[in-house]
Amino acid sequence: MASAEGGPAGDIAWKVHSAASRAEVVFLLGERRDALQVTVALFGRRLRRWEFAGLAGAPDDARVEVGTLAGDLYLEMHHESMQRNGLGLRIFCRQTCQAKALGVRRIEVTAGRGRAENGYYTWPRFGMDGPLPATVTEMLPPGLRSARSVLDLIQSEPGRWWWKAHGCRVDLAFDLSEGSRCWRVFQAYLRSRLGTGCRDGGNRPAAIE
Repeated sequence: MASAEGGPAGDIAWKVHSAASRAEVVFLLGERRDALQVTVALFGRRLRRWEFAGLAGAPDDARVEVGTLAGDLYLEMHHESMQRNGLGLRIFCRQTCQAKALGVRRIEVTAGRGRAENGYYTWPRFGMDGPLPATVTEMLPPGLRSARSVLDLIQSEPGRWWWKAHGCRVDLAFDLSEGSRCWRVFQAYLRSRLGTGCRDGGNRPAAIE
């Protein structure tokens, strides 16, 4: 996912408040039956095409390819630009709300750090959390040594700056249960960046208030 942030809501070409993602959904050659069987095992039924698109967080003008990989469901999204201001936030809003509506309990990621990776910093801003590695806690300055998780650390400005400078590749998760710390952090970040929040609109995958 792109880590683009900020910018007015009008900069985005797709409507997050639509009832469902209208992205084009196609199955990889010869994998439709296997992909649908995986969804039955995961969710108890075959997913509709817009639900595949919602799980990918796809903008309405995107293309989502569906298949399987090592027996798991595989989704790949294609879009003209993944760097537009605020697009990453809107994608994750739709993705989390669709996953929650389907009964998913948590989303897990390995947040990398490298020349083309900044997930270690961006994902926690989106509400992802995970325990700090021992190698990190040993380095923490005195005022930050009480932190046990990434969200503990970045809840203060000094902690955010320290993590941005010294953070590392880390395993994170987003707790999709109602009222979780992950949701609260994500909602607050959405409001700070876009002036609005993300809500679950019943059967609707996602909405921006």
